[in-house]
Amino acid sequence: MFDGTYYTQKDGVAMGSPLGPTLANIFLSHHEKNWLSDCPPSFKPISFFRYVDDIFAIFTDQTHSDLFLNYINGKHQNLSFTMEPEADHSLSFLDTTITFNNGSFTSEVFRKKTFTGLGSSFYSNSCLQFKLNAIRTLIHRAYHLSSTFQLFHSELQFLSNFFSNNGYPISLFDSLTSRFLSSVNNTKTPVPTVPKYPFFFSLPFYNDNSSSHAQSLVKTLSSFYPQIEFTPSLTNPSTIGSLFKFKDKLPSELMSSVVYKFTCGGCNASYIGCTRQRFKARVSQHIEISDRTNNNLTTLPYSEPRNHSNSCNQPITTSNFNILD
Repeated sequence: MFDGTYYTQKDGVAMGSPLGPTLANIFLSHHEKNWLSDCPPSFKPISFFRYVDDIFAIFTDQTHSDLFLNYINGKHQNLSFTMEPEADHSLSFLDTTITFNNGSFTSEVFRKKTFTGLGSSFYSNSCLQFKLNAIRTLIHRAYHLSSTFQLFHSELQFLSNFFSNNGYPISLFDSLTSRFLSSVNNTKTPVPTVPKYPFFFSLPFYNDNSSSHAQSLVKTLSSFYPQIEFTPSLTNPSTIGSLFKFKDKLPSELMSSVVYKFTCGGCNASYIGCTRQRFKARVSQHIEISDRTNNNLTTLPYSEPRNHSNSCNQPITTSNFNILD
């Protein structure tokens, strides 16, 4: 409502709506995928990155950027893009300054020309934790946005002067910097506080070196998975069973833990099932009889093959089942 009159918003979302950024990102993600796919190869960017409404694009030639800008500005009436080309092989993007030099990119912290160096004074009436977090935050940003140690070192020197000019003790900045670098360079391995999970596995035994190889493997695995207790078992692969079969083959009806298939005798419909029971016991349940007495079951377990056979009016027998694996 404005000036006593109601208006209907026909496009976009309400200003300040928490759904606004999400819907805008979905909108752009959908369209930019199609626009990049349909873009003529003659001026299509070789790299395209977007964060909300800021885009970083790389072209093989500077003239291609103007062609691409005209192309993408003609795609939707509500979208109007502007472009800032690189200057001296450098371009600012979000909080970073990206520089292309000798075939590679470097990045460092970007500050606008309007930056005055004025920050919250150390002597201001605010919580000490806020002042400490201000230092930690900017050190964290300097570390992650600086692509080389030299750039990171220069940024630390700048921050040291910045906080010093705003009344912060140099010793405080140096102390927090030292703690940050220690946490980055001396990452501690997490110590599990619960019992380790036992994991047993088999390894082939060939000679006396097999034991040392197994210990070396356990040591390596334990460094990556400290929550697991690895226990190897060395077995000789050259067994009598590997040479020839010396046991009688188990009849199919006595096999357990099998994957089986049911095929309808009327319409050739099929059903794949698995069971931990003996094959004969599970088939008997489908047929509604006891595998021990051959009498009808008083309590019928659920059976998809039986339901299908009843609907097809087709009798079901053991010949409709076979083992797959």
